Amino acid sequence: MTRITFEEVARYAQKSGKCLCGTFRVRKRKFYQTLSPFNKVNGIPKTGEQIANELSAEIKAWQSEPILCSKCEAGAQSAAAQE
Repeated sequence: MTRITFEEVARYAQKSGKCLCGTFRVRKRKFYQTLSPFNKVNGIPKTGEQIANELSAEIKAWQSEPILCSKCEAGAQSAAAQE
C-alpha cells in the first residue's frame, strides 16, 4: 500500500504570565493542519492561506485563555466535577 504524506502548515505560539497561585508560567504550543484534498471548506480543498488564517484565529483564542499551572488546573477540574 502506498503511503501519501501531505504538506503540513504549522504555526508555533507562546504565552506567558502569572498563574492564579502567583507563579510565573510559559506555555508553548504547535498549531497545524495539512494541505490535503480531505481538508475542505464547502467541498473545496483549503488553500495554505485559508489554513494560516484559521490557525491565527486558533492561536488568538488560545492566547486569550488564562495560564494555569498543573496544581491550579487540577483544582479547577475537581471543583467543576463537584458542581
